[in-house]
Amino acid sequence: MKTIRAHARSQIKVKSSKFIANVHPISSVEQAKSVLDAIRKEFHDARHHCFAFKIGIGDQTITRASDDGEPNGTAGAPILQVIEGKNFTNLLVVVTRYFGGTKLGIGGLARAYSEATKEVLESVKSKILLDSARCVIKANFADQSLVMRILNQFQARNISQEFFEIVVIACEIDKLQWTEFVKELRSASNGKIFPKLVE
Repeated sequence: MKTIRAHARSQIKVKSSKFIANVHPISSVEQAKSVLDAIRKEFHDARHHCFAFKIGIGDQTITRASDDGEPNGTAGAPILQVIEGKNFTNLLVVVTRYFGGTKLGIGGLARAYSEATKEVLESVKSKILLDSARCVIKANFADQSLVMRILNQFQARNISQEFFEIVVIACEIDKLQWTEFVKELRSASNGKIFPKLVE
């Protein structure tokens, strides 16, 4: 999974219609709304500001998509499909369309919004891989299955277990999910289990 550090913009033309694509790094729905409002103000004379965003990883993922007046399924969904197909998260893509006088049809619109999204994502030079947090969890044998269930829920990687008087479980969690992971583990164990970060 990857994300971006900075905003990027690109533009394509399809049969005289102009598609301006903007991509922004985001970490919340509120931030996505704020960026979208700013783009709508900047391009206030455009007909459509279609968008999609994705935040988080695994079970904690939030996605939204909007056709903003274009025929149903021709803009928001194609934008989101490109974001997910290229394995991105924590970003918003807004494609602003200036109508050029020639109708593109359902298929033509979907292709145009997809191409505009691909173009802007390929132009981003600051792609980064999301970091992992390495942690150790100590639990009683009775709580082992509970811990493993939550690790699966958060798509933990490189899981290893050692058995002493207690079970010691080591694993990697995506840093974006760390706070939610700790909260879920503590809640499910009634405050008994605390994961510890290791170098």
